[in-house]
Amino acid sequence: MSKFITIIVILISQIPSWIFQDDILQLQKIYATVSRLPTRVLEPELYIQKDPTEIFLFGDLMLGRYIATLRGKYAESDPTFPLSHFQEIISTYSEDPEIVAVNLEGPITDETISYCDLCFSFKPEVASLIKQQGITMAMLANNHMRNQGENGYEDTRIYLTEAGVNYVGVPNEINELSSYIQEINGIKIGWLGFNEVEATLDYTQAISLTKQVAEESDFTIVAIHWGTEYVNTPSSKIQDYGHQFIDAGADVVWGTHPHVIESIENYSDGMIFYSLGNLAFDQYWSAGTQEGLGVMIKIEDKDEVDDPTFTLIPLKLTDNKGDPYLMEGEQKTSMLARLKKYSETIGVMIDENMNFDDGILRPW
Repeated sequence: MSKFITIIVILISQIPSWIFQDDILQLQKIYATVSRLPTRVLEPELYIQKDPTEIFLFGDLMLGRYIATLRGKYAESDPTFPLSHFQEIISTYSEDPEIVAVNLEGPITDETISYCDLCFSFKPEVASLIKQQGITMAMLANNHMRNQGENGYEDTRIYLTEAGVNYVGVPNEINELSSYIQEINGIKIGWLGFNEVEATLDYTQAISLTKQVAEESDFTIVAIHWGTEYVNTPSSKIQDYGHQFIDAGADVVWGTHPHVIESIENYSDGMIFYSLGNLAFDQYWSAGTQEGLGVMIKIEDKDEVDDPTFTLIPLKLTDNKGDPYLMEGEQKTSMLARLKKYSETIGVMIDENMNFDDGILRPW
């Protein structure tokens, strides 16, 4: 087309300009526009570089109690505590992940109601801290999110929104805030957030909503606060519910609450991480509560959402401080070996696709 217009412009240019002056100017403008268009406009996908979509999941994040005390102590020397090494953790595995998600283990609020022994309250300043350190998604369906009443929960949503952090989940019920769909790199990521700890979770309703969201999404993640604290394998009941979420269309079940790492299961077309343990916490009294697990989910492109790669990220929490850093060497090898054992205990078949030696799982 551009060649044709070029010839026309040349021919017309031989005619005295005073005859068709306006027409010549118009054709010259058309030529200038057309010459800038790509030559294969009907197949632009041939020229688009498709980058992978990377999603990180982590465990329980405590920003109150003794962690808050230490934040005050380190206000000048280490203002990003307890996430001082968090960006290093992420950058070891990804240059620029699309989503980094945590379970926020308490409300962000000025409220300081103390009606229970384990009532948490996180200062409003931590909303900007978690955003600055790269966290983009917070799970709010847990047993501590209403420790400061309904106002505390509402404050949390406000502070997270102001900081630019997405969230999903309601502590004690299922409603319009229990699900969220976001589009990243042309992929619709469906999130669901549920809690059964110190709450009555209607699993029938939760599974029904999961099916609905999965039908509207390309990749679906169910975040759920469940299980028994300080136990490394799920109960048969929890395992059955995990299977039901996958059967309903979830691609990943992301479990939190036990404060220790638990089994990993590749079931049907999905992955179940029964518990990722702690990300940052002040439970200094056991080795199990001073470690955690991160997971990087990599989707190569929109056409491969059914074939993601899962990379396990073993974490150690600093003794008597509770901030996370990457495990290395024997520590890392030992944790992955224990995860393999916990998984085999609940009947998971370990093969070359579920490689706990290097922590890279390609279950399908």
